[in-house]
Amino acid sequence: KESVKNLACKSSLTMLEREKSADDCTSDADVYCKSASGKGHAAETKCLQDNLQKLSEKCRTKQTFYMTLASSDIRLNADISRACGAAKKRFCDDHAEHGDGHTIACLLDHMHLPEVDPPCRKALLQEEEKRKTNIAFNPSLLEQCKKDLEALEKNNTCKQPPTEGSRIDCLTLSVDKVKESGCREEVLRVMRLQSSDLRAKPQMETFCKEDIKRLCAGIRPGNGGWNDCLRSHSESILNPQCKDMVQQVQQQDASSFLANYDVYTFCADERAKFCNGTDEGRSRVLACLDKHKSEEGFSKTCYMALVKSGISDTLTSASGWFKGHQKEGVLIAVSFGSLIITCCGVWIWICKKSAQKREFVGSEPVPSAE
Repeated sequence: KESVKNLACKSSLTMLEREKSADDCTSDADVYCKSASGKGHAAETKCLQDNLQKLSEKCRTKQTFYMTLASSDIRLNADISRACGAAKKRFCDDHAEHGDGHTIACLLDHMHLPEVDPPCRKALLQEEEKRKTNIAFNPSLLEQCKKDLEALEKNNTCKQPPTEGSRIDCLTLSVDKVKESGCREEVLRVMRLQSSDLRAKPQMETFCKEDIKRLCAGIRPGNGGWNDCLRSHSESILNPQCKDMVQQVQQQDASSFLANYDVYTFCADERAKFCNGTDEGRSRVLACLDKHKSEEGFSKTCYMALVKSGISDTLTSASGWFKGHQKEGVLIAVSFGSLIITCCGVWIWICKKSAQKREFVGSEPVPSAE
């Protein structure tokens, strides 16, 4: 079946295989999913997948395989296929013939827009929750990043312990070291999802759960709601892992136009109008947009997205050290210049001495052979 290229054929084969392999998980279902008994195959499957790490090896392997396929092809994802027809037609119709999870990835990009109805958003949230647990459930990310991930792990660049979603964290925290353009594009897409909703970042909701309850009660998580709330109360965050992750996502937002959900969503026209020739990366597009934000033709929504993201403050702090330490900067420059002059002087002196020695040796009489 792995050699089958036609997605429709592959979908039919998977459905048939799933029906035939139900016996592999019968005992697991009896132990962990009695509450789903009698509620249909879909309810039982969801229960098994919710208890994935507790299942027998044979059942866990089967369920992981099905979960991977469901992230690769919307036709194998019953919940999203059933709930997101309107959103797919509105936002992702040009992805209809693409495999590797492109249609689902497109829907995830748009899941927090008001035009997406609640049942679709709920189904996409379940997919988002699944994807953050294992890079295998991010088919395009895994496919595009095989070489880079192998290199990062070989060089011990990934310092994260092997926990839930650690290989995803490795890529997002090391995006500047990614070589393949396709991989970088997919990593930035994941970072954009995390910018929109902290629940997309591995373990962040777990670490920040209590701080969210205490500091962000009543605030919706999507559209950056929880991210913005925690940033505004960063000094009051008690969990150190949560505080670190809040800073990580904030730094991601300031690193690239493509990683910043708000700016990416609301500043597309401004990018085309004011920054069309600006290369992506190293905050160049963000800096360009910030430079032009007060000009005529710059929309209020894009302006507010930049303000909300704190781009000006981040860029100012990044370039502000020298402005705030001009005396130190001058001293460093003078010291470095003096060092270069001194080194050049020493080198000239050595060269002169060497030349004098050669002249002296050349002027000595040649000893007689007698």
